[in-house]
Amino acid sequence: MKIAKMLTMAALVAMAARAEQSLTVYLNPADVPTPVLYGAKHTAAKMLAVAGVRIEFRNGQPSTLQLQRDGAIFVGLANNTPNDLLPSALAFTRVPESVQITVFYDQIARFDVALRQAILAHLLAHEIAHILQGIDRHSDSGILKAKWTSDDHFNMVRQSLSFTQEDIRLIQAGLATRAAARLVAGQ
Repeated sequence: MKIAKMLTMAALVAMAARAEQSLTVYLNPADVPTPVLYGAKHTAAKMLAVAGVRIEFRNGQPSTLQLQRDGAIFVGLANNTPNDLLPSALAFTRVPESVQITVFYDQIARFDVALRQAILAHLLAHEIAHILQGIDRHSDSGILKAKWTSDDHFNMVRQSLSFTQEDIRLIQAGLATRAAARLVAGQ
C-alpha cells in the first residue's frame, strides 16, 4: 500500500513538472507609477510563462505563514532604502527559505523613465525564478544574470531578456519539488 501511494505521488509530481504551474504573487504597489507597475507585471508574467509558470499578481501582504501554506510569494517595493543596505543591489531574496522578495524601487527610479518598467519586469522575473529554483545561482546571460550591463538594459527595452535552458530546467525542478512538498503536507 505504501509503495502504491509513493508511485502515485511520483506520477503526480512528474505530471506537475510538465504542466504549466500557477503561482500567486502578492505586491505592495508602494509609490510605483501605475503604468510602470502594470507594464512590469505583464512583461514579467510573459517571461515566466516561457518557463511554464502562470503568474497571478494580487495586491496585499499576507503573513509569511499564509504565503508558505498557499505556495505564494510576496514582493515588497521599497522606496526608502538605507544607503548601506546592499548598495549595488536593485532587489534581493533569501533562498531557499524565503517566500519574500524586496525590490528597491527607489534605486530603479534613478534610471531613465523608459528603462524603469523594463528593469522592474526583469527584477520580478529574476527574483521569482530564484525562489522557484530554490537555490541561489546566476547564469552567464539573460534574466538570471548576476549583474546586467548597459547592453542588457538596451536589450531589455527592445525585447525582454530570456531564461537559459538550464534556468528553465531548474525552475521546473523547483516547481516539482514545491508540488511534492504540498502533496506531502496534504494541500
